Amino acid sequence: MQALFNNQEFGIIENKILDTSFDGLDGPYLINSVAYFVNQSGHLSKSLPVENEIKVITGKGYLRDFKVRLKSPEVAENAIYPDSDKVLAISDIEGNFTGFFSFLLSNKVIDNKGNWIYGLVT
Repeated sequence: MQALFNNQEFGIIENKILDTSFDGLDGPYLINSVAYFVNQSGHLSKSLPVENEIKVITGKGYLRDFKVRLKSPEVAENAIYPDSDKVLAISDIEGNFTGFFSFLLSNKVIDNKGNWIYGLVT
């Protein structure tokens, strides 16, 4: 049994072979400090070992790429935070970068260049 979501069909499918090819960019996936990507042709590629930041390529005209600063895995994150007047919680976006970008932009979490502005703009 598989879930199916595409332009022609929607639902749960049994006893049917599905085309699971990927049509576009995906990644990066970090494994032991090496970044793996799916390129525009759908082929897997990898980068040199990643140090402090990684470039994410979206292929979208409104934000073609951006960089993410990496945190050390040896540093534990806070588990308890002080109360806040504003809280934003987002579930799994399933690779829908356009929807995710639009959501963050319209809720003033980022600006149109992808810069974090949440809590800075009233």
